[in-house]
Amino acid sequence: MLAIQTVGLSQYQSWIGADFTFKPLKKTKVELGIENRNIGITQWNRTFVKVKVSYKILQGVALLSGYRIGLAPNNQSALDLKEKTLLHRTALGIELNPMDWVNNQSRFSLGITNQLQWNRGKFLRPNTMFRSKLNAMYDIKNFPISPFFSWEYFYNFQRDITYTANEIIIIGGTNAFRS
Repeated sequence: MLAIQTVGLSQYQSWIGADFTFKPLKKTKVELGIENRNIGITQWNRTFVKVKVSYKILQGVALLSGYRIGLAPNNQSALDLKEKTLLHRTALGIELNPMDWVNNQSRFSLGITNQLQWNRGKFLRPNTMFRSKLNAMYDIKNFPISPFFSWEYFYNFQRDITYTANEIIIIGGTNAFRS
């Protein structure tokens, strides 16, 4: 199945990409994808290549692991004289598909994904984030494109860290909503 991600506007950014999904084993699903993110519609911001492996442990419940590498503008190019830099993300989580509990043969998918993700990159502070995603998708029979809608919530554990002479003040917080 090939799912084309349509252009969506969120936080003044747009995404376009493609995912390729296959099942090498009965309970295992592998997703490979490439994504391009722009500021607005025309100004390039980042390009990502990702892989995600999920393993079904119960009907409608799967564990997931993922990795994403990205190419992005280097905001610290004065330090290393490189215009672009690599960004890395690893993730572990759980996927729930309530439609599997009701009707295993449904072409409609309603997914709830909760994951912890760790982001790192050159000159960037390591970042741990909780991400919750609600995704609705319909797999059109004998057609390579699957329309979908998704809504995401991000909670950044290191969002606001203030270093003072006597203490470190940490105020975690909601980082973003996306749909």
